[in-house]
Amino acid sequence: MSSLVKRVVELRPEQHEFLKRRSQEMGISEDELVRRAIDAMTGEPEVDSSRLDGWTRLRSEMEKRARLNVPQTGRSWTREELYDADSRH
Repeated sequence: MSSLVKRVVELRPEQHEFLKRRSQEMGISEDELVRRAIDAMTGEPEVDSSRLDGWTRLRSEMEKRARLNVPQTGRSWTREELYDADSRH
């Protein structure tokens, strides 16, 4: 991450409560949540290389699985039959 600038921001009590609650839900600091909100408004999100690496690995794995030669065995049921069976329970 690039260098950071320290700022003091005054919030209304309900904004402060939201900031605390939402940052806890997301598992990030309040500061990080504020940075992400600003990035979302400016349309210039900072790229977190660790997250990008994860998505790259996931895409690679999905492409590898898509190339697998999996025999199609067919099925003896239809979607409608499954819904009919569910509605009887």
